[in-house]
Amino acid sequence: MTNLFSLDLSRNELIGMIPPSIAALTFLTHLNLSHNNLSGRIPTGRQLQILIDQSIYEGNKDLCGPPSLNNGTNWEDTTTTTTCKKKFKEAEESYVDITCGFATWFCGIIGVLLFKKQWRQKLFMFSEETMEKIYVFD
Repeated sequence: MTNLFSLDLSRNELIGMIPPSIAALTFLTHLNLSHNNLSGRIPTGRQLQILIDQSIYEGNKDLCGPPSLNNGTNWEDTTTTTTCKKKFKEAEESYVDITCGFATWFCGIIGVLLFKKQWRQKLFMFSEETMEKIYVFD
């Protein structure tokens, strides 16, 4: 597929990020990824910078940072760049929050089970009874 000249994936309800490997399509002269649900940063690459039609990425509200044109100007203004950086920062912060919450919850449960012998015994009894019911059911 490295010799691909044209790729039109418009209006296919695609979701997720544009794969960086698309920049390796060195013979690509026409690309259309418009009107999907693509998100993330648009990959950069020599071939993608040659494709200067701005409608390539139209209709993908969560895409950020189109590659710069050959003359060095960007398709996006500074507010779009700031918005893109803000989105990535918010996503990064939410992952940190989720990780911290899970770690706190996990340590709390393990801590209680370490120090409360009665709770630990009840948990093991419950799991043993459940496994027995599942075994008998099969």
